[in-house]
Amino acid sequence: MIEFINVTKRKTKGRRIILNNINFKINEGDFVYLVGESGSGKTTLLEMIYGKSIANNGTIIINGKKISELKSKELQKLRKNIGIIFQDMKLFEKKSVKKNIEYRLKITNDYSEEEINDRIDGILDFLKLKDKKYEIVNELSKGEKQRVAIARGLVTNPDIILCDEITANIDYDNSLNIMKILYAMQKQRGCTIIFSTHNKNIIKDFPNRVIEIKQGEINNED
Repeated sequence: MIEFINVTKRKTKGRRIILNNINFKINEGDFVYLVGESGSGKTTLLEMIYGKSIANNGTIIINGKKISELKSKELQKLRKNIGIIFQDMKLFEKKSVKKNIEYRLKITNDYSEEEINDRIDGILDFLKLKDKKYEIVNELSKGEKQRVAIARGLVTNPDIILCDEITANIDYDNSLNIMKILYAMQKQRGCTIIFSTHNKNIIKDFPNRVIEIKQGEINNED
């Protein structure tokens, strides 16, 4: 469960408010769209769930724990249970698909080599990328690169998945394919997904709960 209670976030320098008095609750297994124009505060909100950005006021609760009260090791443990996928993908362009996904598993030091290989093979098979395992990332299409980024975000089997404008730079067909992947993953594992986007058209084919943000405030919720 994710809950924001009267959360406000200001820019590091100055008084400009990025998010103002945000309140919502997302239950385990929900699929929620976070909709708003560029600069509305969507990315900051996702970073706050991940514990990367800290609220100036208010309370953020993840799985019953207040983010602000977590010690460093507790925060690291929480983050292991959250998969985050970015718009710019943040891939290692000159490394193989396998190396890119492997990186996410090795930084946690929680998996044996056998477990790492099994997880990589499993997620590549699920995303229909198994034949690309040893290909260099910069040789892939945009749609394939985005699927590699998704694979890296999902390979740890997180309970919470944060998607930050991941369909912004790819065509409509690839965007639909990614939506189908996320829906299949949610159905299979019952994970919670928060999908931020500025494009309302992409979500019409996959209706779900919508939280709309405008100028740092919740403007509407369906």
